Amino acid sequence: MAQCSPTLNDDGAVCLFPYYFMGGAGCFLPYSCYAYICFLLPRPLQKMVKGIAFFLESIPDVIFIFSTQLFVIWVFKKTDLLMVNPVAGFDNVYVLPIVMISILPSIMLFQMTFLAFTEEKDKPYAEYALAKGLSKTAVLWRHMFRNALLTVFSSVQYLFWFMLSNLLVTKYLFNMHGFFRFLYEQRHTPEIVAIGLAMLFLPFYLIDVAGKRVIAYLTGIERGVA
Repeated sequence: MAQCSPTLNDDGAVCLFPYYFMGGAGCFLPYSCYAYICFLLPRPLQKMVKGIAFFLESIPDVIFIFSTQLFVIWVFKKTDLLMVNPVAGFDNVYVLPIVMISILPSIMLFQMTFLAFTEEKDKPYAEYALAKGLSKTAVLWRHMFRNALLTVFSSVQYLFWFMLSNLLVTKYLFNMHGFFRFLYEQRHTPEIVAIGLAMLFLPFYLIDVAGKRVIAYLTGIERGVA
């Protein structure tokens, strides 16, 4: 199988966050809104949606990616329609890697957001607001949503690291040469590896700390936020 060129910027530098990683991050953010909508559904529909999400989340990422590639090839053999390019070859592909990177983290974010709403619903302030006659939508949007943000955001860092692990698997299965391959090739140069890992860690850490402090300020919860 032919090896593709590294993921490069216009000046020839290795791109730390390629388009398919940033696209994957953007694709799974709307799933928190889906959790908001699902929370307003009747209980039987909630159970059905949660069951489907649990089933999809239980599929290993390697099997999920490999099965999708086989499905694209099968459709092409049957219909001569190549929906997306299943491997990179000498060109960069974006659509399928973005979808593969975003699906499993999106499901995890959906479940975490839905669980945070469920926990907030059982707290006294939510029960009191419902008892006063406020609608479920009003209580969820005006009171529970901002309090659930802190719980969800505290777990977003795990989603990003999960996406990075998915990115490594995706690059290998799609025959793509990017940042992780660059680090592997420079494994005998510890200075380059250390700088690369620091560039990977620091942005997520700073975003995590700043986000937690902003949400803690908005929700009035100052203690216990690092």
